[in-house]
Amino acid sequence: MDKGKENLIGKSLNELQEIILGFGEKSFRAIQISEWLYRHGVSKIELMTNISRDLTTRLQEKYCIDLPSVITQVASNDGTIKFLLGLKDGFSIEVVRMKEEDHYTFCLSTQVGCALGCKFCATGLVGLKRNLSASEIIGSFIVSKQGLPADTTINIVFMGMGEPLLNYDALKKTISIMIDLHAFGIAQRRITVSTAGINGKIIDLRKNFPGIGIALSVNMLPPEKRDDLMPVNRKHPLSKFLTEIESLKFSKQNPVTIEYVLISNINDSKQQADLLGNMAKKYRFKVNIIPYNPIAEFNYERPSEERIESFISTLIKYKIPVTVRRSKGVESSAGCGQLYITSGTGDA
Repeated sequence: MDKGKENLIGKSLNELQEIILGFGEKSFRAIQISEWLYRHGVSKIELMTNISRDLTTRLQEKYCIDLPSVITQVASNDGTIKFLLGLKDGFSIEVVRMKEEDHYTFCLSTQVGCALGCKFCATGLVGLKRNLSASEIIGSFIVSKQGLPADTTINIVFMGMGEPLLNYDALKKTISIMIDLHAFGIAQRRITVSTAGINGKIIDLRKNFPGIGIALSVNMLPPEKRDDLMPVNRKHPLSKFLTEIESLKFSKQNPVTIEYVLISNINDSKQQADLLGNMAKKYRFKVNIIPYNPIAEFNYERPSEERIESFISTLIKYKIPVTVRRSKGVESSAGCGQLYITSGTGDA
């Protein structure tokens, strides 16, 4: 970033309007700038060609366009790309871009590392370094989508490094810019926030963005067993989160999705399937089964296909929607639970 200058990336339309009005310009100029930043992805202020030279010069005196740098990008055979992106303070984050049949899904990080320490997730090995700003989250999206056609259909999943609800203000601002028609214009139904069940935020999130998806990472029942696999459950009990969820209204078209990483001989028993099926039926949740992805630092294993099918068969008896996600990008460590900072960990 240019020393002493503010980054325009991460500015909302209202913030851009304040800047423009401060220059004595008409407010519609803010719309033009927003579209250049987010829709067209310009890298320099002077490339905003429908804005006067005088205005771009004045903008350049105080502001800049600053994006994360690409340290590495690794492609998998299925078209998935994992980006390692460098931030200005020396820290780095990972973002995953997955190619689907008719769209791309972006798995975005909200923190450098993660404080939750889930015992099956590589990101937790790093610990929490710091939160990302809205500017950095949006910048990581802009960089990782470069090269795609402008009309590409995009899904956003806040399921990368970190717990989104522990960086709530930045998450909220990021989503607001994502859905702004003068920015990225992404429909709310194409955005999902994944959480381990952090209490006290979901009601406000739902109030502000009623159309987005909510994915709840459960992975183990009952509470005392979840405490061990996911220590966050001690401070943020799943039961309290479920009470918050129960107070909200979710349609059949957009139910809460339970994310359940299936680990051999840990949480793949019939008893676990029955507990999960009962909970999903009670709260009208959809269940997404994710067979465990191998991580060198852990001794866990993926269940056999027979074991996976047996678990799913038990769930289906509860007449709940069940899907299985075969993670993309596993061979390049871009699958669920495999994101791990491998370089550029900053000076902290």
